[in-house]
Amino acid sequence: MATQVTGAGGTTTSFSNTPQAKDDIFFSSEDAGSVLILNVLANDLGGAAKTLYSIDDTVSASIATKTYAPADLLTKDITYSSSDDSAGAAGTTDTSLLGARIWIASDGTIHYSTASIDGLLQSLAAGQILVDKVTYAIQLGNGTLSWATATIQFTGTNDKPDIHLVTTDKDAASLTETSAPLTASGTLTVNDADVSDTVSASVTSVSPGGTTGSLDSAAVINMLTVSPTSLTADAGETHNLTWSFNSTPQAFDFLAAGETLTLTYTIQADDGHGGTDTQTVTVTITGTNDAAIIDGTTSGAV
Repeated sequence: MATQVTGAGGTTTSFSNTPQAKDDIFFSSEDAGSVLILNVLANDLGGAAKTLYSIDDTVSASIATKTYAPADLLTKDITYSSSDDSAGAAGTTDTSLLGARIWIASDGTIHYSTASIDGLLQSLAAGQILVDKVTYAIQLGNGTLSWATATIQFTGTNDKPDIHLVTTDKDAASLTETSAPLTASGTLTVNDADVSDTVSASVTSVSPGGTTGSLDSAAVINMLTVSPTSLTADAGETHNLTWSFNSTPQAFDFLAAGETLTLTYTIQADDGHGGTDTQTVTVTITGTNDAAIIDGTTSGAV
């Protein structure tokens, strides 16, 4: 950023009364990329001699009158290689209105890093709009400056929910047959970056394995339930989905000692906009030896 020079033999950096720089608007999706390239010079006047001079946010700029620009625009910005975005992102101190890092590249474009506003972008639901702004100045062939505003409009896309395990969550239970109904429970974590979405959770299938006896498939799938069935699933929520296994009235007496039955349940999270994710929960039941029961009557003549 260059300092204004005044006095004998010096020149003064100032803004032109004629607005040669023209406002721009760029359209992007929330997942367009980590660095956007904004060719703000494309629609500006001033001929081939114009160059991109400086950039700033739009907090103090008067877009309507163009009679005042942020003081930072009077100071020439450092230019970074257009092929090395890591250097630009690390070296710049300029940001957009929303806080995205911005810098001038050697090819005369503004490079805009979405990294610092990725949370805002990912929170957009399908069709939602987020608007950011950047103020920039160009230098004309006669040394004067002209400034304008570049608007970046992001459109949200649907992010599918994510059902997974964190810390104390669990997706399995090991039980021992006791000639009585069995129970177990645990938690899962469901998150959806789109904060306006409501996520539904349900048990969609079960796959029995091992010694299955004559189990009824409809009865088996109903042994596992989830709660709640409707979640906000906002980022940062944890352990927000509980699964519960209850085999009543089934006691699994058909399992001999050492035999195992595995019930692998699929739990689905659905955001209602075509985005789904699944997580399995496996319940393993091991048989034990059941004592023999003598049941009968004795009769005889007297």
